[in-house]
Order: sequence, then structure tokens, then C-alpha cells
Amino acid sequence: MKRKHTTLWQFLRTALRHAWLLLYGLVWSLFGSATRIRDNLLPDTWKEKLQTHRLWDAIPPMNWQVWAIGILALIIVAIVRSALLQLRVGETAYFDVKDEVNELKQTPLSVQLTIHEIIHRPSFETHAYWNRDVFLRVSADLISPRSTEVQYDLAVILRGKTIPAEWLKDVDQWCRTEIVRHPNPFDPNEDKPCYNMDDLTPRLNMGQKVDGWLHFRTGGLPDGEMAKCKLRVIARSGYGASHIDMPEGSFPVVPADWKVVLKKDVVAYSLRSGGNALPPPI
Repeated sequence: MKRKHTTLWQFLRTALRHAWLLLYGLVWSLFGSATRIRDNLLPDTWKEKLQTHRLWDAIPPMNWQVWAIGILALIIVAIVRSALLQLRVGETAYFDVKDEVNELKQTPLSVQLTIHEIIHRPSFETHAYWNRDVFLRVSADLISPRSTEVQYDLAVILRGKTIPAEWLKDVDQWCRTEIVRHPNPFDPNEDKPCYNMDDLTPRLNMGQKVDGWLHFRTGGLPDGEMAKCKLRVIARSGYGASHIDMPEGSFPVVPADWKVVLKKDVVAYSLRSGGNALPPPI
């Protein structure tokens, strides 16, 4: 929401609209005109009575300069008072927001992560035999705080040693397709449908469960070692971290019927084989 600054005229309207200012101005005007009212408007009997009162005789006659100075003093008092009140309102709102932010910062991050599917492959694009691409379909359900933006990490643990993995935010460049086990790569049966993959959003809101894919690339991990690894998916933010562990042997080392390929490779193959030029959406 865009906030607008208070202009001078808005401030003056707020400062000068108080009823007490009008009341005090009226009292001041009547006080300055007391002797004039006594001498010009009251009957003679009232004049004689009032002239005997010491308090009434002590009231000096007021000219317009003195009246204007008094009114100006009232306006200055009203402006100062209104400024203090508006400043107090602003300070109260600021401190309330600050206390709420501090309370939210003290709320630890709690995200329920669920891994539904894991597909891994050698990273042919990097021309490195020990680099592997790991694709995970994960659900994230934020429990606390109300909303946050997280950073996803993957820890591949092999015999107590953590192998670093880089989070690649390029899921939209990949698609999932069925594995066709056929000796002829140009057989029409190889032109299987491809399915787009949705990226798992890092922006989480409480009560809104999200599902999507994450792509990580590991280094220094040959193909035969994946069966001996333990996986840990971590969601981090300024409120802390939550994770889920996949113990050794809890996921298939070799994908059963699916593989993940680049969309541009699918397009190139489809052009050669006469199939669909683009992978259709889910």
C-alpha cells in the first residue's frame, strides 16, 4: 500500500478544527469587549451595579491589536497541541509495527516438507562425469510464521561427508518424459508425450500448501555412489531452517519409467522424428 505524506494544509485543517479553539476564541472576544458591552448595551441600572464591582472595573478595554495577538496565541497553542497529538499517533503506530516485527522474528521457521518423487541423471551438459542432476518433487506447507521467502538447499551425505549441491532455478527449461526401451531410437514409439514441470515457489504463506520441482546439481558423486547416500532437503529463511531427511536406500537409485530432459533436446528430437515440436503441458 502506497503511503502519502501529510501536506501543510491537511495538518492545519486538523490543527484548527478543534471545538475548544473556537470556544476559547469566543471567550477571549467577549472578555475584550466586556467594557464596551457594559457601556453601550446594558441599561443604566446594570451599569451602576457593575461599576461598583472591583473585578469588572479591573477589566481593561481591548483594542483590535490586543485581540488579534490573543487570537494568534490561541492558534499557535492549537498548532503545537495538534502536532504533539499527531506525533504521538505516529509514534504509537511505529512502535506497534516494530513490536509486531520483533515478535514475528522470534517465531521460528516451521515448514512441513514432503518428497514425492526423485529423478537423478548424469549431468551431460557440464561434460563432467561426476556431476549429477537431482530433481525432486516436493510439497511445502508453512506452519510458522505467517509468510516468508525461503532458500532451498540439498545436502547429499555420503559416509558422513556432505557433498555440496547447487540449487539451479531452471526447472522451466526441463520436462519429464517416459523412458522407451527400444533398440531403434527413430522408431515412432519413441515419440512419447512430455510433461512440463512446475517450479517450487520460494514464497510461502501459512495455510497454503504448494507443490513443485527443485533442481540441484552435485559434484564429485559418481553414479554408483547414489545408493549409498542420504539426502536432506532444507528450507532456510531469516526465521531459521526446516528440513526433511531421506535415509539411505529409501528412494530408487534408477528411475523406473520416467526421465528428465531439456526441452530444447525434445524439440530437436521431435523435429528429426516428425513428432510434436513442443512438449505439451500437463
